[in-house]
Amino acid sequence: MIYIITGPVNSGKSTHLASIYDKLQKGDGFYMKKIFDGSLYKGQEIIRLATKAKIPFSYITKYIPENWDEAYQYKNYSFSRSALKFAEDIFVKNFNPAFLDELGPIELAGGGFHEIFNKLLKTDKDIYTVVRYECLFEIIDKFNIIDYVIL
Repeated sequence: MIYIITGPVNSGKSTHLASIYDKLQKGDGFYMKKIFDGSLYKGQEIIRLATKAKIPFSYITKYIPENWDEAYQYKNYSFSRSALKFAEDIFVKNFNPAFLDELGPIELAGGGFHEIFNKLLKTDKDIYTVVRYECLFEIIDKFNIIDYVIL
C-alpha cells in the first residue's frame, strides 16, 4: 500500500512523515529538514530515520558552500550528488515500510528521487511518501499508483 502525505509547502508534511516512523518504530527511509543560518533559509538536508545520520541535500544557489558536489540545478536550487547516493543507499537494505520525502516537480521531470520511488513501487513494501499537493494527481498518474491512501 502507498500512503501519501500531502499538503501545501511549509505545512508540516515532513514532520508528519517522521512522526509516523516514530510511532511505528519499524522500516527505514528519510525525511527532509530545512537548513537555516539563524533565521535565513539556505536549503535542506536528508535525515535517515533509523540512524538520524544526515547530509546536506540542496542549497539555494547563492548559498552553495565550498567543495559542493553538485549533481544538477533546478530553478534556484543546487542538489548534491553525495546526498542522492546517500538516499539511494538507504533502500538497498531489506526493510518494511519505506519512507520517502518528497515527490514533486523534480520527480515529475525524471530527476530527484524518481528512480528510488520507481524501484520501491516494484517491491511489496508499504511506502509512506510526501507529495506536494499541487503535484498530487500528476504523481499518481506518472507512477501509475492505484492502491493508495491519502493521509
